[in-house]
Amino acid sequence: MRIVTATNRNLLDQIAAKEFRQDLYYRLNVFPIQVAPLRDRAQDIPILAKLFLAEFSNRTPGTKTTFSADALSLLSKQPWVGNVRELRNLVERSHLLHSGKTIMTKDLQLPADRTLSAATETIQTLAELERDHILNIYQQTGNNKSKSAERLGINRLTLRRKLKEYGIE
Repeated sequence: MRIVTATNRNLLDQIAAKEFRQDLYYRLNVFPIQVAPLRDRAQDIPILAKLFLAEFSNRTPGTKTTFSADALSLLSKQPWVGNVRELRNLVERSHLLHSGKTIMTKDLQLPADRTLSAATETIQTLAELERDHILNIYQQTGNNKSKSAERLGINRLTLRRKLKEYGIE
């Protein structure tokens, strides 16, 4: 039998403080692996977020959800006090509560205190907001230009021009 354990505490300090049994430490400490906290591995955050999102998307047949580049950037800037568990929970919550096929920054279910500081760090221009909104509606309608234009309240030719600007079709 193998036992895999994890802790965020220094067990040697816990032994010295008589809060952890020394004999148990030596039984468990066969092959220690030190892993830095997620906040120190920002390059791993987009990879993990995409992995978790793919897992949650696979639970719902016929849906393929992705993150916008801005959303991934915002996730990479978070402190992740709860490490990978916190990231996983946030991705699942965002997946459940978002609309469309792309999770945008507004769809991220960040704690309120983080949302305010994050919002000041990633201010989008009006053109970026318009682009994100148009692409989100376009994806929601299954790339149907007529339905998208109708939902957006714009002319179909205007939508075609905008999509061309964005490098779509």
